Amino acid sequence: MGTLTLGTPWNRVGEAWGRWTSWLAVAGLWAAVPGSAQEVWLVSGQNPTAARVLKISESGVVFEGVGHVGWEEFVAWGAAAEYTSGVATVLGDGSMIVSNPGRIRADAWTIDPVETPWRSRSAWSHVSCARSSLAGVVVRPSAIVMQQDRLLVELIDGVSERDRLFLANGDIVEGEWIDWASDSRQSLLKMQTAAGLMAVPEEQAVAVMTVHSVIENASPLFVMGLRDGSLVRVYRVSAHADGYTLTLNGGVAGLRSDRIDQVCYLRSCRAPVKYLSELSPTGYRHVPFFSLSWSYQVNRSVLGGRIRSRAGWYDLGVGLHATCRIAYAIPRNAQRFECGVAIDPSVGSLGSAMVRFYVQRGGAFQLEKQTTVLAAEKPPEFLAVDVHGAEQLAIIVDSADGWDVGDRVNLILPRFVFE
Repeated sequence: MGTLTLGTPWNRVGEAWGRWTSWLAVAGLWAAVPGSAQEVWLVSGQNPTAARVLKISESGVVFEGVGHVGWEEFVAWGAAAEYTSGVATVLGDGSMIVSNPGRIRADAWTIDPVETPWRSRSAWSHVSCARSSLAGVVVRPSAIVMQQDRLLVELIDGVSERDRLFLANGDIVEGEWIDWASDSRQSLLKMQTAAGLMAVPEEQAVAVMTVHSVIENASPLFVMGLRDGSLVRVYRVSAHADGYTLTLNGGVAGLRSDRIDQVCYLRSCRAPVKYLSELSPTGYRHVPFFSLSWSYQVNRSVLGGRIRSRAGWYDLGVGLHATCRIAYAIPRNAQRFECGVAIDPSVGSLGSAMVRFYVQRGGAFQLEKQTTVLAAEKPPEFLAVDVHGAEQLAIIVDSADGWDVGDRVNLILPRFVFE
């Protein structure tokens, strides 16, 4: 049976996020497009810069000016771009394909490229995925960063026995999503509810969350981000004359060969690294400036949004707030700890902090590295810490100006590297 839920919190972000809403509403979307030259983080520790990707394959990636790098030799390059326009197809593993509107059927979701003079050509060719692996579809992105982040989390992690249609006025329609069709007058999303068939104009819809199951797969080969905001976890890839066939979780996506220059982020899932996201800290403590206490967040900022910097966003990281200390046991045979460090852009012009990295050897912690004074308008700092033969790594975040307002720090792709 379908139900209609009224007065949901989607149009009342302030109730969920309190005093931070005003900052987020003013900031809007940070449509950061990664710069033309980014470091290629190699397992060896040598990090050349590359402007773009020329080719991807099962064996590795070819970077302009660098050449071929195998997936086992390479950690990450670039930063993911924000999703600001188009329809987003969200899969159960978090992959997101930004493209044209698609077609929903009983067993599949399909997207065909639309070629018109007024629409920029999509990076994707025909895309089809099983309905059971489809977590949802975002009809249009939100103008408020945190609201959009919350919606994507809801689509991926939310549990429901029925499909759910989120409306712009905050209502939610529950039932079975059966169609998204256009006629000569308008485009309609159709839901079969307990009260009968409901047809909602596209401009009144925000997103659809579908009943889905997570398909268990082995670890992806790599994660890829495009400049349109797409971010996909790729399990296999094959190149042909018309482009690339990418095998995703429960479906296959086709990337046009002439749009490979749209790739702005790559992260290998075959590199010999262990991310902090996969580990539990041995200790954590936050010292409030007054009474507001902050917990650390895994793969989220302390506000619960994506791990961001002025360069873009990242799918893995740790969110921290001054003043805090967090420690991790160093995995056996790890040689280095590497990460980027940045102030979360949600603070606007506020926020400044310093981050120090201590390594424990023989019972005593010694300072190994520290950042400069981090500020919201600065790009991320990247650093490497020698952890060979050490037992623990401690990370301390301090306010740089004596106040902790906006001192929200993101650790970007924090990892132990095994050579």
